[in-house]
Amino acid sequence: MTGPTLSDRLARWKNPLHVESRLVELPLSLPALFERGRFLKRAFYLRSPEGDEHPFEEILGLGCVWEASLDDEAGFAGATEQFQRFDLPKEVSEHARLLLFGAFDPTMSAAEDRTWEHFSRRALYLPELLLLRNDEGIRAVSVTLASSALTSLETWLERLTDTSPAPTRSADARQLPGPFFDLHGERERFLGNVYRFVRAPKGQKIVYARRAVHTSPPKACDALLDSLNSRFDSCATFALSPHPGAPVFVGATPETLVSCRRNRLHTVALAGTTRGKSAPDSPERAQAEAELLESPKDLDEHYVVVRMISESLVKRGFSGEYGTPPRIRRLANVSHLETPIKSYTSGNFGLLDAVDTLHPTPAVCGQPREATRERIAKYEGFDRGLYAGPIGAMSPRGDGRVFVALRCGLIQEQRALLFAGAGITPESDPEVEWAETNQKLEAIQSALDGEGLT
Repeated sequence: MTGPTLSDRLARWKNPLHVESRLVELPLSLPALFERGRFLKRAFYLRSPEGDEHPFEEILGLGCVWEASLDDEAGFAGATEQFQRFDLPKEVSEHARLLLFGAFDPTMSAAEDRTWEHFSRRALYLPELLLLRNDEGIRAVSVTLASSALTSLETWLERLTDTSPAPTRSADARQLPGPFFDLHGERERFLGNVYRFVRAPKGQKIVYARRAVHTSPPKACDALLDSLNSRFDSCATFALSPHPGAPVFVGATPETLVSCRRNRLHTVALAGTTRGKSAPDSPERAQAEAELLESPKDLDEHYVVVRMISESLVKRGFSGEYGTPPRIRRLANVSHLETPIKSYTSGNFGLLDAVDTLHPTPAVCGQPREATRERIAKYEGFDRGLYAGPIGAMSPRGDGRVFVALRCGLIQEQRALLFAGAGITPESDPEVEWAETNQKLEAIQSALDGEGLT
């Protein structure tokens, strides 16, 4: 997926942005419009629950009018100066959103694993059309360059309010390569990685992931998103289609990487998971949560994450404030240990700096970070791609929320390639960790099977 070249961007700075913004009424939900729009343009959907001083927000971005030039050394923060050149009116910048996503390891070579070949390793961009739903209603924001032939807001609305049947997969749509649905030896490799770490630990913790293939009747993305939104309403639901006909990256994550609102940063340590399958309000779940709060293995794993996040902020000159002990975060399929952590931004440290500083946290990588990242690349056996990477949205003035892409998969028609991981410590039992990944996979599997639909 590519955006305008650097020379194109420099030339376009001479041309003013033309922005249209107004409240609209649409006959379809944003998930349904994502399903329609992904056959037309690059499409991005994000539903953010209320929390971290942020109100509920649901967004759909279609197309791309501008994309930042990002490199491995500068990271996301390298784009700050680029988008600050936008001279948007205050009433518009309040509603405009820059959309971002990135790979777990953007520097990893994907030469031997083509699973993610349709997706950029890292992107920050301004969509041509943004639909923003909140307490105000649905606001449409269309951005074009004065010299371009990009679609106007009126034309977008005509397309989206067209009641004819939604487009279907184009004839030139690319499929995920067949071999990547053959996961022979996946269980043995995962268990072997856990055994290797337990026998000779190198670090406090490492997170190993695995994949699973799920086959079900073809499901439109709006039905899948509706199912995830219904069953996991406290999670952030996301979907990304990099171009028409590409596989769709979909999930519902409980984990916030970092959020920023009015110069206040919020992040969270989310590590430690209940064992066994149980309903959220059942006595079995309550018992599992009580055991989790007393589990030395899970508490150790959790505080590795808390300390790393706090120390990373301190190294940048900011305090990481958090309370003890951890609290329970209850989801439909599992419960986790959770510790909120707060800090503040400054003139030279904002949301994108925090994303670069904190990602990847020990909750998805390990500690020490660089050593465990190298071991993951060496032993895990596949490219995580966007799994466990950052995904979110922000306003041009710097407020926004970025999540960790978990409980997710690559979806194409009746097949899905799903991802899940488990935190491994010297006290880990390999079979227990494998069972934990099965529990985490259940979130997306249940949605693919149609559970949770109303």
